Amino acid sequence: MRSCRESSFGTVNSVNSIQQREKNRLSVKLKYYAAHKREWLKGHRGEYVVVQDTRLLGFFGSWEEAFRSGVQAFGAGKDFLVKQVLAREPVYFVYCGLRQSSPCISSKVLL
Repeated sequence: MRSCRESSFGTVNSVNSIQQREKNRLSVKLKYYAAHKREWLKGHRGEYVVVQDTRLLGFFGSWEEAFRSGVQAFGAGKDFLVKQVLAREPVYFVYCGLRQSSPCISSKVLL
């Protein structure tokens, strides 16, 4: 008999471990972005940057162009970050209430 911490897919701990690895992978890219953001704002404000780990691919005029370039450079199986270079980061808020039938309220604000 399995305990509540086990399933046919492994333990909760292994799921947490996978989630932590995924978080760390994104963290590396976001730290690289943050370390260079001030510099990039000088010449690339509003453009989209592509970062793969600590490698800068380049800057692009649209998200779609940046994404296509990332896939072409790194392949579909490799993760990379596409992020718009902005002085004030947008924050997205979505609230769906406590009931499933309640409508969602969403908004976008700049910090």
